[in-house]
Amino acid sequence: MTADTTRGVSAVVGTVVLVALVAVLAAGVFAAGAAVESLDDPPPSVVAEADDVVAACSGCGSADQVVRLSHRGGDAVALAETDLVVDLPGHDLRTRLVDLPLPHNCLPDSHVEGPDLFDGRCGRVAGSVTAVGADDDGVWSAGESFSVRLSEGAVRLDPGDEVVVRLVHAPSGTTVTERTAAVSSG
Repeated sequence: MTADTTRGVSAVVGTVVLVALVAVLAAGVFAAGAAVESLDDPPPSVVAEADDVVAACSGCGSADQVVRLSHRGGDAVALAETDLVVDLPGHDLRTRLVDLPLPHNCLPDSHVEGPDLFDGRCGRVAGSVTAVGADDDGVWSAGESFSVRLSEGAVRLDPGDEVVVRLVHAPSGTTVTERTAAVSSG
């Protein structure tokens, strides 16, 4: 090999390395830009409170097994971007309400992912989570509450059990708020 052919190969290798370096840098700049863009729209932050849940009881009507979450402060939450997750650790059960707000105060099966633990009868769902009544704007704001009733046919809560309620920002998968409610005898 002569010195001239070696020089030509080095120039080609140098050009390929330079093009690869530019491509890697461009991908890094694109990824950083996408990350910064996602920081512009963080998930909402909420201070919430969960009421104690009354254990299943005969003759209580619809007052037992009601899970109620109240917005006490922080950001208003567009319910269309959230899911409501209910965990029952003592029963090893978890269910999720999706496609909120509900179109009425009944709970159709199409809005439940996982085991259907909810009392789907009309009137067993109330507040901001529905498109019915004073809080029907699709936004959960400070001072508003919502409630769902767990069906005794699906699960029977006893005093001492716990109900963990989480509101999840669906686009990011981030938990907006999580509260644990104690189950009491009423």
